[in-house]
Amino acid sequence: MEYLNRWELRGLKKGRQEGVVGFFLELAEDRFGPLPGWVLQKISGADESRIKEWGKLLITKNSLEEVFSS
Repeated sequence: MEYLNRWELRGLKKGRQEGVVGFFLELAEDRFGPLPGWVLQKISGADESRIKEWGKLLITKNSLEEVFSS
């Protein structure tokens, strides 16, 4: 395996985070329609693992409020 410096690792992590955010937003919008601003604020302040948790909740919850209150 090729050696990666810390800047490359940060770039990979940031790219992965952006992918998770984009996928979450797409799924949430497909399920609930246009997203209110508070959802975007919540997502922008969350780490990747939390966004993935919320993403799983999109399947079973009936509203965005329920997704984010869990």
